[in-house]
Amino acid sequence: MEDEEISQEDAWVAISEYFKENGLVSQQLSSFNHFIYHTIQEIIEDSAEITIIPERQYRPGERQREELKYVIGFKQATLGAQPVLREQDGSTNLIFPHEARMRNLTYASNLLLDVQKQDIVTNHETGTEVVKNEEEEQGVFIGRIPIMVRSNFCAL
Repeated sequence: MEDEEISQEDAWVAISEYFKENGLVSQQLSSFNHFIYHTIQEIIEDSAEITIIPERQYRPGERQREELKYVIGFKQATLGAQPVLREQDGSTNLIFPHEARMRNLTYASNLLLDVQKQDIVTNHETGTEVVKNEEEEQGVFIGRIPIMVRSNFCAL
């Protein structure tokens, strides 16, 4: 069998069939869904800890034996189930893309993060570190993520 060259018409037939099956925006929707499901968490894991060491206070005649530092760790990120609107009376309602567009609002959902905070004391004489206090807060609001219409997070 001879190798036949693919003609311009053959390419357009293949392209037309692809768009009939998948639609025009399927690639953008799958990319957005992948960003929400995977990439946000990967970004959080790349910057998983922040260490804060307060400046030492100079006190004449006193040797500082201990040093305090704070370690803040970022754990699991979650996106609010669907976009909600907080009304002026304090109530929250599910919002749809059309309503957001009509009211000139961003169609977005809350991004929440589990945060762990540790107070660590280092003793300079013994070289030991002791966790003095450890707290974990779940669902800390860190911002809002715009939601793509017809994505897995859209209310439609």
